Amino acid sequence: MTKPTLFLLAAAAVTLTMGAGCAKFGSNNQTNSDYNSPSYVAVTSTDASDELAVTAAIEPGVEVIKTSTGTFTAVTKSYATALGIYAKSGLRFQFSKCSGTPGSLYIKQGVKFMIDNRDNTSHQIGIGPKTYTLGAYNFAIVSVQKAGSYNITCDGGGAAHVTVEK
Repeated sequence: MTKPTLFLLAAAAVTLTMGAGCAKFGSNNQTNSDYNSPSYVAVTSTDASDELAVTAAIEPGVEVIKTSTGTFTAVTKSYATALGIYAKSGLRFQFSKCSGTPGSLYIKQGVKFMIDNRDNTSHQIGIGPKTYTLGAYNFAIVSVQKAGSYNITCDGGGAAHVTVEK
């Protein structure tokens, strides 16, 4: 085989095993078993004026535990599971003092991503025209069903940006 042929075969193998090279896009191979917690609150809203459909499952990230020696917090099992799925795959916005990290994210339409409030106070998190209350140390698993470019706000101020593509 010639060198160009070997190069093309190697490139094809990488593309088939790693995807089409769009590392910034999320995978829609997530199933209910990837993220299954009985304590979540599912919120679905649709705004008929722009047909934006946002689904958010909001959960506590910490559990307050009271013992005879004092009170402390512990990470919930669902938070640890969500971090394992969304942080490792780069599908997580972490909010601290209403600043989103990373500042922007590109995802495919319908792919789930995590919004993580790491502050000890509640915040109003908005995605496009929808707003959700995320309590102290709570998080939400979000899905946007309409392609477009959306600001994510925290308490009304600009905090992050998500671009949803078909």
